[in-house]
Amino acid sequence: MSIFKKITSNESPDVPEQIDPEANTHELLTNCLQELGCHFEQDGDVFNAIYQGENMLILSVKDSRLALIRDLWWHSVSTDDLTALSLMRRAINTCNMNDRATLFYTIDEENHTMGIHSQMEIVFTKEIPELTSLLRFAFDNLLHSHLSFYKTIEDLRQEEYSKNNT
Repeated sequence: MSIFKKITSNESPDVPEQIDPEANTHELLTNCLQELGCHFEQDGDVFNAIYQGENMLILSVKDSRLALIRDLWWHSVSTDDLTALSLMRRAINTCNMNDRATLFYTIDEENHTMGIHSQMEIVFTKEIPELTSLLRFAFDNLLHSHLSFYKTIEDLRQEEYSKNNT
């Protein structure tokens, strides 16, 4: 059963559909992911969705108004490469000042790897119009964070090169 109801003729013609007032956050997420054509699986409060080939992890409590969306391990570097680690840390800090998504890293000590991740937290409630567009916006910003990170890395390398060769 869809959480969206068609508008009857006496309702606003500017809005093609209204959200079922009884829908909870999980039902809203499920419907929006289906509308985006995402393959997804749900396990309790965790949704794993594929968006444009990227695995997105969505954490949301059923009756909350927030969704935390994470794109995990999309870049990694060896923790043995101290130069690369320093560069990654600087790039993360720069991106976090300039972008909508927040970048963070984790260390896998067993495999000597630092992983780069991005996340956004969005208000996700039936009172917000066009939730599917909001979710797409969040996903697109997480993907954009990759490009921003790689461009920042390149800029920092160029800056370092210029500093060392002048």
